[in-house]
Amino acid sequence: MPMVSEISHDKTDAPEPLTRYFSLPVWGVYALFIVVGLLLRWVALTDRPFHHDESLHGMYGKYFFDWPDHNYYKYTPMLHGPFLYNLYRVVYNTLGQSDWAARAPIAFIGSLFLFLPLVFRQYLAKRTVLALTAVVAFSPTLAYWARFLREDTVIVGCMALMLYGVLCAKPSLKALFVLSGLTLQFCIKENAYVTVAILLGYLVFEACFAFALRIEGETLVSKMWLHLKRHKLAFFNALALCVFVYCYLYSAGFRYSQGILDGLYRESISYWMHHHNIERISGPFLFHFYMLSWYETFFILAFFVHLYFFYRHAPSWAMFTGLAVLVCAIVLGMQTAQATLGGTNTIGAGAIWNLTDINCVVWRFFKLKDSYDVVGLIVLLVHPLIVTIVHLLRRERALAFWGYLFTATFFSYSYLGEKVPWLSVYPFVAGIVYLAIFFERLVGHYPQDSFEKCHWRRLLVGIGIAFLVLGFLFVLEGGGPADLPWMGVGVVFFAAAYVLPAANMLSTYRAYPLALTIFCLYTLRASILTNFVYAGDAREYISQVHTTAEYNSIMNSIKAEIDGELRGYRPQVFVTGEATWPSTWYMRGYPNEYKFSASDAERNKFHYMVLDWKEGEPTKVPDGFRTMRINLRGWWVPDFRQMTLKNFLGYALNHTNWSPTGYSYVTLVVNPQR
Repeated sequence: MPMVSEISHDKTDAPEPLTRYFSLPVWGVYALFIVVGLLLRWVALTDRPFHHDESLHGMYGKYFFDWPDHNYYKYTPMLHGPFLYNLYRVVYNTLGQSDWAARAPIAFIGSLFLFLPLVFRQYLAKRTVLALTAVVAFSPTLAYWARFLREDTVIVGCMALMLYGVLCAKPSLKALFVLSGLTLQFCIKENAYVTVAILLGYLVFEACFAFALRIEGETLVSKMWLHLKRHKLAFFNALALCVFVYCYLYSAGFRYSQGILDGLYRESISYWMHHHNIERISGPFLFHFYMLSWYETFFILAFFVHLYFFYRHAPSWAMFTGLAVLVCAIVLGMQTAQATLGGTNTIGAGAIWNLTDINCVVWRFFKLKDSYDVVGLIVLLVHPLIVTIVHLLRRERALAFWGYLFTATFFSYSYLGEKVPWLSVYPFVAGIVYLAIFFERLVGHYPQDSFEKCHWRRLLVGIGIAFLVLGFLFVLEGGGPADLPWMGVGVVFFAAAYVLPAANMLSTYRAYPLALTIFCLYTLRASILTNFVYAGDAREYISQVHTTAEYNSIMNSIKAEIDGELRGYRPQVFVTGEATWPSTWYMRGYPNEYKFSASDAERNKFHYMVLDWKEGEPTKVPDGFRTMRINLRGWWVPDFRQMTLKNFLGYALNHTNWSPTGYSYVTLVVNPQR
């Protein structure tokens, strides 16, 4: 079986021609994955209501498109970098200014991800290419953000561009691809600083580790330096081009020079550090663990299975360190749970870590919220070091790099004060690459036809035990006979562990398509729920705070009334406060009918008024006017104090929220007489 090449190696062998890469039946399966992935990204692309953030990005791109000489983009951290707004000048000029046109470029980039495993096929086994294609195609997370006008899908595309430069580009073009991908990230979004910090952390750690232990072989730093010496001219040409692009975009074509330093550090870093410190959008430290557990359940299961095999085959020091850390984390978590029982805080703010002090320095610094966070923090602090060190000691440089990138990204975004769902994309993308490489090498250690050596019997028995334990825990949580089937499922897996081997149905060749089919069916269902059935619904945690279907319907109805002039005139619309976004996007084609500022005397002239909830209930409504309360945005913030194991799994399976959803509202005032 071909092993995955090291991340730092230059390409040595050309990739196998596509005509001979898969057999005809496998090409059929691959094509099916691609078609399903494309359907998940393009079908009903405009059905979900426009999010507040989408409307901001769409409108500021339109301002730049409509008045490029006056409303050119001036860097504002809240709107992130200038690339997206320059891109949309081309998009609107090519596709028009519809809802579909606004989301289409993101869907297009997200669709390109489907082909990335095939692009990097020379570094992967064929079945790994097929499995990764399925993961990307069916992923609820990747499909959702490919249907959402945000920067993160574009950022991941730039990361892929960097990876292509490292692994596939000609030596003379490597610097161009890598620096271009990095520069565009800085022109798109400020989390490029997080990415650079993580990458630099690995380079420094690997170099120091090799020096301290006198490990022979080139490190990434030494290889980069050697490449730079060999291709100095290509590097400096690429660097000059990237500096020009960065300055041109941030200065709006050299018309706004202060944007260059504002975007580089003057405004960007201080703004986001402030939001990190105040936790403008707060959430638990394990926010991204919950996100991935509920939307990428198989990914988290694969991560836990990987932990078992990793520590089972790790050196004794790593095994005992990992076990000690886990025990310590659980003990501290239980102590913290006792301290917070009943919602009481019984500590002094000066403590470093008092087991009964939930306002201690460590608690506040890492922005922990509950005992689960304590466990997650300790594990994510130590496990990345163990993973990186073990793989480096084994000379598994690809696994060391991707394992570090995955775990360090997981920790970094868990630590950041802004807890937003789109950031879960980054540990997920790094994680699927690492797990793919890990399991490819793990399976490669065993003969293809050996059931016992691949531990299928043990795996089925383990799953059976897990279901028995789950059923028992559900009953203890207050369940009844309805929870007993969980224990019955465990018995079924126990029986399968002895029946299937006898029938010779779980050889590696047969188990792979079976596992892939189960994964595809389950994940396809999750994607349909996330992107179609409950898309934009208040219950969806991935939506965070989303425009309601109710408000979306009302705004579209008003637009239809304006277009049709059903009463012989075009109704006038006035919107205030929070409803201004996304209303400005909805009413983008009606500058004469839509206003968001007017005096009290002028308000009576409007046919429709959408008044902000902060203004309270209207007290001076003219005769004939009608008022009604309309939900503007919906959200679900889980009450983690009520989270049981059954609730946790119920949300992962059926997106069933266990605590109430919340809404912000507006008052719609209608004048039917005008």
